[in-house]
Amino acid sequence: MMDRWRDAEEMKWAARHWAARVGVKLGQIQVRNMSQKWASMSTSGRLNLNSELLELPKDVGEFVIVHEVLHLIAPSHGPVFKSFLYAYLPNWPEREKRLREAEASAFGKKNRVI
Repeated sequence: MMDRWRDAEEMKWAARHWAARVGVKLGQIQVRNMSQKWASMSTSGRLNLNSELLELPKDVGEFVIVHEVLHLIAPSHGPVFKSFLYAYLPNWPEREKRLREAEASAFGKKNRVI
């Protein structure tokens, strides 16, 4: 069995851990139902995480968290952003692929925005 999140508090703790590791500050972290996105980050550091992430393996959810945290230092998805992703999660393409596979099979949706 895949390692899953215990609860929303564990996922919030992981987000704070990654923010500290990257050197950014998070504001409020909310875990809630989001129909169009896996997560979102405001410019002020407010992080919203889709509650459906609780049903996915931790390492896949961690990819979503790191992706959002990195937007605080690289707002677009350009080369700088991708270099940070590779620096913090060298296997991020594999994790993203697994996110897309889980999204298609478990939720019947494709191309949900990260």
